[in-house]
Amino acid sequence: MRTPSQGNSPGVRLRPYAAADRIAVAAIYRQAIRHLGRQHYTRDQVRAWAGHADDESTFSRWLDDASTTVAIDPELGVVGFGGIDAHGRITSVFVSPSVMRRGVASTILDALLQQARASGFEQLTTEASEFSRPLFERFGFRVTGIEKLVFRGVDFSRYTMRADLASPGNGMSD
Repeated sequence: MRTPSQGNSPGVRLRPYAAADRIAVAAIYRQAIRHLGRQHYTRDQVRAWAGHADDESTFSRWLDDASTTVAIDPELGVVGFGGIDAHGRITSVFVSPSVMRRGVASTILDALLQQARASGFEQLTTEASEFSRPLFERFGFRVTGIEKLVFRGVDFSRYTMRADLASPGNGMSD
């Protein structure tokens, strides 16, 4: 299990998302999906999923409806983002391919878990892709099912996951 201190990425700081970040966040979203998506998804699935960011209104609402955090690298600028909604659902964790495997996603997820703990949540949920599932599992999330859905006219499957914050080994222990 990864503990919060193990997830920190040196030099990266977090701050709340601002509307001025939308273009950078949308680019990261598209790049991450196109970079990793082709390893697990069809061309049509990658196109549909990445295309979500093309609808500025819907994409902005998705970011605004959650408490979204951005990761800032001092040299690269915005390199990732993640969100949690008012019901304790992690809505997103995405990082730029240029910083993948450097702890940025772990730093973001750790911050979201700390925010959830401070808000008094006893459990969190998420829907994870094939490539994000291992990250969530390292932080104590467990698969509760496989959800089938149609997104932008294309069939998808994703993992529904839950983390019980009060349980030992959930990546949240002090």
